[in-house]
Amino acid sequence: MISFEEIENLGKSKLLDYNSEEFKVEPKDCLTFSYTSGTTGPPKGAMLSHKNFASFMAAQAATKDTKFGPNDVALSYLPLPHILER
Repeated sequence: MISFEEIENLGKSKLLDYNSEEFKVEPKDCLTFSYTSGTTGPPKGAMLSHKNFASFMAAQAATKDTKFGPNDVALSYLPLPHILER
């Protein structure tokens, strides 16, 4: 067993440069999978791209009823397995 402090120190010693080419992301790249219960067929995982998620957030930001602020940490109105729970 190792302590949590040791884990933190290990992480600090192996910091990554997320601006490097290694971490470059394209709009079509998969961001996440959303698993469905199979309402219209067998259960499955739907791949959602960065573009899918960005377009959702842009649509929400353009809606007068939706207010996002710097202190917000969650947006939730559907069951946990739903994509908006990400």
